[in-house]
Amino acid sequence: MIFSHLTKQTLVGIAFLLGATTLAMGQNKKELFAEIDQLEAELTETRSALATARKNEAASAAKVVAIEAELADLRQTNATLLTNLNRITEESSKKTASISESLSNIQRTERQLRSISDALTRIDSTTLQILTDLKKTMGESARIGVSNNMVVLALDNTLLFGDNDKSFALQDNASTYLGTIAEILKRYPDTKLSVESHANALNFEKGAPADNLELSALRAVAIGRKMSASLGVKEDRVMAIGKGVEGLNIETTTRLAIRPNYEAFFKTLKDNVKN
Repeated sequence: MIFSHLTKQTLVGIAFLLGATTLAMGQNKKELFAEIDQLEAELTETRSALATARKNEAASAAKVVAIEAELADLRQTNATLLTNLNRITEESSKKTASISESLSNIQRTERQLRSISDALTRIDSTTLQILTDLKKTMGESARIGVSNNMVVLALDNTLLFGDNDKSFALQDNASTYLGTIAEILKRYPDTKLSVESHANALNFEKGAPADNLELSALRAVAIGRKMSASLGVKEDRVMAIGKGVEGLNIETTTRLAIRPNYEAFFKTLKDNVKN
């Protein structure tokens, strides 16, 4: 046999070697199993941690989705609020502009009314001053009054044209009365004079005047010409009107009415309205 040639000592050594090897292998196997057990425990722990992480990740993802949805709602709400704010701002601006325009119109109307009121006050004041001046000059017995903001002086035609009921030639003493009126007109250049003459003569002969209407017109014209030609009143400030027998009682008269310059007054009103 193969072992027959080996010595006892050699056999003992081999046996020791085999025993040691077997012991070492047993120890390594035990350690390997222990390591495997440890790795399996770590794997189990890792898997548990992974499951927990995945669960947390899913929860976080759900929160992110919810937050994104909430942000989308907030953005929409914010956009709606901005739109409403812009609309409110625009409407407020329009209302402010409308209020400003209305206020401007009211102020303009107030200025216009104030201007009209001031103009009417000036007219009333001028009328009162003219009335006072005429009474001082002509005397309290003169037939002077106020009608429709006009100062009216009534003179008998006999004072102006004499006793001839068909005459339209001014008497010399008529200059005294007409001169007084002329001075008043010069003192108040923004006034005008209306001359209204009457006539009620009978038995007209052929020629001029043909009737009382023409006679009264000739008398009014004679006074107007006297004012402009001799007494220094501009022609465009005098208006002559023949009234004939219209409005007569018994004796014929001529009415001299000093009135405001309504043409200039209404022009001023139109200019104020435009502005």
